[in-house]
Amino acid sequence: MSFAERLILENNDSGDIIENEHLVRYQFASKFVNNKKVLDIACGSGYGTKILATAGASEAVGVDCDAETIHRNRALTCSGNLIYREGEAINIPAKDREFDVVVSFETIEHLSATDQDKFVFELARVISDDGLVFVSTPNLTVFGNKNPYHIKELTRSEFQEILKKYFPFAVILEQGNGIVSFIRPTGDQEIKSVKITSSSEPLYFVAVCSKREITENGFKGEGVGSVSVKAYNRLKNNPILRLSNKIYPLVKFFFKK
Repeated sequence: MSFAERLILENNDSGDIIENEHLVRYQFASKFVNNKKVLDIACGSGYGTKILATAGASEAVGVDCDAETIHRNRALTCSGNLIYREGEAINIPAKDREFDVVVSFETIEHLSATDQDKFVFELARVISDDGLVFVSTPNLTVFGNKNPYHIKELTRSEFQEILKKYFPFAVILEQGNGIVSFIRPTGDQEIKSVKITSSSEPLYFVAVCSKREITENGFKGEGVGSVSVKAYNRLKNNPILRLSNKIYPLVKFFFKK
């Protein structure tokens, strides 16, 4: 099976919010990969696998079903602790319990119901008994399965049900976007504190799964935020948004009357 929906960072310098949606998932997972053997299944162009390798994984293995994509990835970046393999998400080319961490973002919605079950079974097969699995998927309630590349999007309860079938422990986190205000530190330092001031229906679910109780910090009371300054400025300078900002004070004035 081949997924045509791919993000190639080298071809995308616009700083779109969609780019940041993908990056922040890998930034979150990368906090848990130091000295671990990591699998990135359905890795696509491999940008996420590189993030995991750079974060200190002892070995980061990117697997994708598209032979041309794997050939390209190998030609560009295959070295040291970063390697690529060709293989299917429902038949992962790996031994039982081979990996300490498994990551698969925006994959399960590309599969039929039957293959979704096979996919989660495979995740459970290749992860070690004390390992962690990170899986994300769009929220059906928000997106309504309108993406032509998606076969079956899931609600929260459906996602939870299929994960619990193979993982006794599964925590579902929420991912969303918002208008951001930020104070950026100097140099290349990260913004360590992110405050979310309002809630809404999440765009995506990000699940953390394991065969044992999940005790690591980072899943309760702490998340990760990523600010794309380009995306923020493009949104802020959008003509329609700028017009609404001018109209809002007038509307507010008349409603006060």
